[in-house]
Amino acid sequence: MKTNKLIIVGLVLSFIGAIVLAFSLLDSSKNIKDDLIVKMDRETGEYSQAKDLINKNFALLGLLFVILGFFIQLVELKKEKNNVKDEKISDFFECLGEIWRDITAIEFFMRCILAKHNGELDKFPKPPYTKGKIYKNPPSSFLDSSFGNTVKEFNKLSLGFLIPDEIVQLRHAMAHGLIMEVNKEGFDRLIKFIRKKEKIKVEFNMPLKIQRLAQIRQSMKELRRHMMKELGNS
Repeated sequence: MKTNKLIIVGLVLSFIGAIVLAFSLLDSSKNIKDDLIVKMDRETGEYSQAKDLINKNFALLGLLFVILGFFIQLVELKKEKNNVKDEKISDFFECLGEIWRDITAIEFFMRCILAKHNGELDKFPKPPYTKGKIYKNPPSSFLDSSFGNTVKEFNKLSLGFLIPDEIVQLRHAMAHGLIMEVNKEGFDRLIKFIRKKEKIKVEFNMPLKIQRLAQIRQSMKELRRHMMKELGNS
């Protein structure tokens, strides 16, 4: 983590304050003038010398530097902590967004590759994709709306790589589940329920920790790379 310049300033001020405080405690002055009595209580006989006032002022100055330096460090450390938290939140949603983007891209590529192997690439819908536009006689791979069925048909092609079932379950959970924190665990979970007659069952439950999301994102990139290479060979 990059050190904040103001934290360094705070450390320097605290260091200077500590030096000044230490100096005020060292009664090493040999100047006779410092021993002059500048204040005396006639009733009690208590008196103050010049060196006492000087040491007191140095102590106050040193304490001021220490407090100021500590305060600056405290404020900046709190800011850095908030910045780190914001960065983690940003990384979290960036990972989720990229995963969903890649899932939709993978589904599209699967349908295109199936169309290629079925000899139906010439039936591929051509742009512009105006709302309401109808394409007659499209590739059969685009007629089945089931993501799971498309994955099964795609994996039968034996291209040297497969779409794992985890991707299918993750896609369904992102489309039909919910993201929530459970029992104050400190992280969110992706949870999906399914209905079983008059009951419901937890079908999917995955902790959304940034390390795991980063792994899934990387695996998605690899799948996309293989699929684009396959399409490029057409």
